Parts: sequence; structure tokens; C-alpha cells
Amino acid sequence: MLSADERPLMVCRIENPPHMAEGVDEWMPKHFDDSLDADAVTSVASFRVLHNFDPVNGLPWLFNGHGNRFIIYFVNEIGDLISWIDGSSARNAIKDGADREGAYPALDGEPFNGNIYLCSRVIKPLGVDFVGPTSLFIERFDVGSGDDKEFTTWLEGAHAEAVANVPGVLRVRTYRQNLDVPKRFPFDRYSGKGNRMLMAELPVDCDLVDFVKRADVRSLLVDSVRWDLKLPYVRREVANFQVLRNKEDARATFTQRRSETAK
Repeated sequence: MLSADERPLMVCRIENPPHMAEGVDEWMPKHFDDSLDADAVTSVASFRVLHNFDPVNGLPWLFNGHGNRFIIYFVNEIGDLISWIDGSSARNAIKDGADREGAYPALDGEPFNGNIYLCSRVIKPLGVDFVGPTSLFIERFDVGSGDDKEFTTWLEGAHAEAVANVPGVLRVRTYRQNLDVPKRFPFDRYSGKGNRMLMAELPVDCDLVDFVKRADVRSLLVDSVRWDLKLPYVRREVANFQVLRNKEDARATFTQRRSETAK
């Protein structure tokens, strides 16, 4: 049995257009609760990816890519995740969001950018999916077989440890993409670019612009950026907390809905 720190996850990234932002963000908690109705899903959270192009006080260009929402679904086991994606619950959730999704701009050359990840290392375990509302520092890479051994040693070793040693970092987890799924819908939605990921959690009130400009963070980024010259796909994001839902939240919502329906 995997610990809570080691649970698999599914990531969905979207570019939520300004004219849709309010409606999509209001819809997300319901969508998350519908997902949590499945036994496999343990918690869901959405984060607002920060972009800041100010020439004086903005983010380094490394963090100003496309995509402004980062959504994470944690599950008990990978087998449960695969069954959930192929089941009526997930398919109904996809159908419920189809009109919204069809209006999102393509992201990184894909109509939908999703990934299934298996945890490969945990530093500073906390024993929960999410410790609560947090901010995120994320790096995602697409690594070919020729670079895999060297990259794995670096990402899951020295680099993850360097990120974990930055003051204020609560936990660091590294992930490898799971592509052992049927080659058909809806699994093709979750086989996107980015087969390796590092995710670090930070306090919810962390000033992310200041964080990435700190000398110790700049130093580990200089080391990380060398992979940008070798790999076909690299994305880095810092993100603010938006919504977190777990089983307890969803049960309360369902109880309220059923009570209102009974009336």
C-alpha cells in the first residue's frame, strides 16, 4: 500500500481565457466534487499559474509560458486511476466540461494537456496529499531514452535535494509519467508532453516572484536550464492556490444537494 505522499496523480493544464475565467473557476468545485464521488479519487486541487511580464518586477521568462491553471487529482493506486478514467464517473465529468474545454486554446501543441504520473521520490514527507492550501513550484520535462539515466540521477537526486533545501519548501516530490494505458479515448487525453515532473509545495502566502529570484533558487535554476538545451520540451511554473477539495468536502456537498433535491 502506497503512503499518501506516494500516491499517483493526474495533472490537467489549461489556458483559461479571460472571458471564461470567472465561469470556469466557479464551475470547478462542482466538477471536483463529482470526481471525488469515485472511490479512486482522494483529493483534487486547482492552482492559478502566475504570469508576470513586468520588465522590472516580473517573473523570469522561464516561468512565463502558456497555461494558467494547474489541476491535480490524487488517487489511491494506479489501477484505480485507470479504472476511474475509463468509467462512467470520469466520462460524465469529461462530458460535463466538453463545451468549456472546446473553447480553451490549444496548449503546447495539444488540444488537451494531461498526464498520469507515478511518484518516484519524496523528500520531507507530510503524510497527506496536500497539507492544505499551498503554492507550487513545478518543473516538467520530456526526456528521451538516451538521456534517461543521467536525467533520473540528477532530477531524483541532487536537483530534488537542492529544491528541498531551499528555506520555506514544505515538501518535494518527483514523478515519472505512466503510459501503460489503453491507446484510445479517454486515455489519449492524459498522455501529453512532459514525462518527468518535480513538484515542490510552498507556504500559501509565499511571494512567488521573490522566491524564484532568490540567489539559492537562481542557482538551482541555472543548473536546471542546461537541460533546456538538450530536451525538446521543458516547462516551469509557479502557481498560487485556488481550490482544494477532498472526500469530506465532497460528502458535505452531496449531502446538501440531496437535501435540496428532497425538498
